[in-house]
Amino acid sequence: MLGGLSSSGAHGTLLQVVDPAGGTFPYSGRIEFVEPEGGEVITAGRAETWARDYTARVAAHRAAIREETSKLGWLFSTHTTDRSAAELLLYLHSGMMVAKGSAGRVAITAGRTS
Repeated sequence: MLGGLSSSGAHGTLLQVVDPAGGTFPYSGRIEFVEPEGGEVITAGRAETWARDYTARVAAHRAAIREETSKLGWLFSTHTTDRSAAELLLYLHSGMMVAKGSAGRVAITAGRTS
């Protein structure tokens, strides 16, 4: 999908907005996770045993997104909801200015890119 957009001349920024707990998996003990849209419940008997696999999958997912956007010359960043929205807006604005002002594809790094 991104390749099709890029081949049409589009330049983009992908942004992943996450809760601070989403990257660290700080849970332990018996936890019930409820899917917000469908209401499906997943119960972890000892949630702390899930942490390593969870963080590895999150890291692999981010790496795949970063690799794809990098190939296209697009930007990718992760923003946690406990950080300043102003920092995020500055990053997005800078990305738009680079895309608007350049004839080729240019990647920038502003703020925290994780």
